[in-house]
Amino acid sequence: MIIRILAVVALWFPGFNASAEGLTARWLGVAGLSISDGETTLLFDPVFTKPTWRHWFMGEEFRSNPERVKAGLEAAGIKTAQAVFASHCHFDHVADIGAVSGTTGAVVRGGPSLKRIALKDPQEKAKFEDIEDKKEFMVGKFKVIPFRRQHAAILHKLAIKFLPGEVPEDFHFGFYQFKEGEVWAFRIEHPDGALLVDQGSHFFEPHADFAKKTDAYFVGIANKKSLEDLVDKNMKRIEAPMVVPLHFDFFLLQHDQLEEMRLPGNQIGEIRERLQKAYEPAPNFFVPKRNEEIKILKKIMPAANPGESPAPGA
Repeated sequence: MIIRILAVVALWFPGFNASAEGLTARWLGVAGLSISDGETTLLFDPVFTKPTWRHWFMGEEFRSNPERVKAGLEAAGIKTAQAVFASHCHFDHVADIGAVSGTTGAVVRGGPSLKRIALKDPQEKAKFEDIEDKKEFMVGKFKVIPFRRQHAAILHKLAIKFLPGEVPEDFHFGFYQFKEGEVWAFRIEHPDGALLVDQGSHFFEPHADFAKKTDAYFVGIANKKSLEDLVDKNMKRIEAPMVVPLHFDFFLLQHDQLEEMRLPGNQIGEIRERLQKAYEPAPNFFVPKRNEEIKILKKIMPAANPGESPAPGA
């Protein structure tokens, strides 16, 4: 009888399921992010191994460095995780995904290209499950809704993309085999809040309404098209009370002293200034420090039908 009563209370009062600690996040460097409710941890784009000039110019195999993965996870206080995702399959998002899965026990969730990378080295003991566009699933108390989007061009005026296409079936850790693959953004719903994790940065019409009613927006800014596109079209359309930029540090070479550098042209100050005028009330534009705990406050109830998104061009 008691169990039935508790089940009814949980059904009618969503806050009853809320965790005691609330939701917290940590920026892991580059595009890496962890989100946790104290019981379940989700990881996004965790990368600790960075390339050297030999990878860029000599095409050497680019493999995960176990020591860097171990040190990176320990620095963030991550011992276990339940799921790990990647926004796409470029090296700066997935180089360590198999090792992170094997080390933390997290299941890699993604598409065919990511699967070829995550399961290539059996010694990493990674686990994998497929996901589908807008097909939601649960991880602990987190409802995860992945949705496909487009990757921005690296040279916007010329519409030139960096390594487009699928990861080849004969993938063998060649540096230039880390192709774009499937590109995803993720809406995360939990009794303690609704979140959007999107490394795309550039405005993408089909997901704008789908991403509405979001408490915190985690957005990659490395490849933004313009301030107008990022702030006025993208951030303003979503109107999250909290905006956290990702992917603004130097990730192109493996050098410890470069890790604290920001990418040239990151425009953090300009983004903050423009965002404060974009909508009211002005959002908390929180520029994270590596491994710093980020408290996420629930201010907005999730959308009634978060799995529905408008058709392209709507």
